[in-house]
Amino acid sequence: MQDECDVMPDILTEEYKAVLKNLASKFTDILGYKVDFVLRIQDKQHWHISYISQNGFALIVSLCNTSGSRLYNGFYVDRPTVFIYRFDVRPSGKGFGSKIIDILLGEIYLKTNFERVGLLSNAKVDGFWCKLGFEHFGSDEKWMKFDLTNKKYYTQNLFT
Repeated sequence: MQDECDVMPDILTEEYKAVLKNLASKFTDILGYKVDFVLRIQDKQHWHISYISQNGFALIVSLCNTSGSRLYNGFYVDRPTVFIYRFDVRPSGKGFGSKIIDILLGEIYLKTNFERVGLLSNAKVDGFWCKLGFEHFGSDEKWMKFDLTNKKYYTQNLFT
């Protein structure tokens, strides 16, 4: 019997794994302390990746290439999507977070076929995500998304 989730073309490749793993060294350069890459789940439909450090840095993302799968409060994946589940940067207030997300979005945009980045909204940090180009959507606006087909963002802001 077919699962309710239809598998999209296999976009989670070893080449993408190398791109994502290389982000840890870019984050290390920005922060000035070592950031580790940990691939926690790897199957045909979903990868769960952590970038972590003992210095208080954590970026946890999930890469999903299934359509129709229900994630969190009714969010349906209709295209290859990266979800940001956790993002903590130490020290805060120094611009490191913006630089890291710019690098993350740029690498995903330039070197993969993912089309969207999503995250569950939090009123305390909405301003940060809005500044980076994320938009609220959905009837309850709990979710924020960034459309990676928005090339204007990259020509103006990427790697600044």
